[in-house]
Amino acid sequence: MSSSDVVKHFIISWCRLDIPAIQAAVTDDIFYQNIPFAAVQKLDELQDFNDSVTAMLAAGVEGLPITPIIGRPGFAEFLKSVKQFAWADWKIKSIAVDGNIVFTDREDIFGFQGGGSIAVNVIGIFEVRDGLICSWKDFFSLQEFQSQLK
Repeated sequence: MSSSDVVKHFIISWCRLDIPAIQAAVTDDIFYQNIPFAAVQKLDELQDFNDSVTAMLAAGVEGLPITPIIGRPGFAEFLKSVKQFAWADWKIKSIAVDGNIVFTDREDIFGFQGGGSIAVNVIGIFEVRDGLICSWKDFFSLQEFQSQLK
């Protein structure tokens, strides 16, 4: 499977909210980061990630930073937050590949349990190693994201 196919399959898995498929698509040492949030690469600083997600979603515009995830256990913990979504639709506007690096221009839309949705324009950069995603970085406007949490 090409690097592009790996990323497309990953995005399809997100659209289905297929947690086992999402988990199976990443390496044991996965690095995942939403770039608008503070860059941290120390494992001991990542323990509060799940609390940060909950607090940020509750706080809306005054949201707290979310730190990156390093490794499969942290990624699995992050995926627990997906239960708040009833559906997802990630629309690929364009995709480019340079070896094992895949760039995506997307619109990620999530529908919340109980109603409402959020749509964010995202530039995603994925690194693929041995048919699995080992690095995933998403760039988006924090203001666009937070303005929809009200």
